[in-house]
Parts: sequence; structure tokens; C-alpha cells
Amino acid sequence: MKMVFTHTNPALVGLAKSMLESEGFEVMLKNEFSTAGIPPYNLDQELWVIRDSDAARAAEILEDLDEQHND
Repeated sequence: MKMVFTHTNPALVGLAKSMLESEGFEVMLKNEFSTAGIPPYNLDQELWVIRDSDAARAAEILEDLDEQHND
């Protein structure tokens, strides 16, 4: 399993998840239920691909998304 995307905005992580799932990737969210902005629980959500071999292609798909919404 490899992380391919993380962001402070959970909606953006959800969009990334949907994009990868629509391409057939098997993914998992981590820190999905963390409480954003309230220390020490302000963990960014992370999107992971289940198969390591999918990581490069998934990151390539999400590259533009990250650049467009860079904080």
C-alpha cells in the first residue's frame, strides 16, 4: 500500500478518491475521521492505493489536481 495524495481539504481528498475509483483503482482513506483544526487531532486525510504497482499511475492522474489546489 502506498500513499498517493494528501490535503488539508477533505472535499479535495474525496474528489481524488472518486477520480481514482472511476479509473478502477482500489483505494483506502486514512485519517478520514480526524477532527481538522483541533490539535492534536488535526491530521490531513491521506489517500492510499492498495496495490503498490498502481502508485505511479495514480499519482500521475492526481498531479494536476494537487497543482490546481495547492495551498
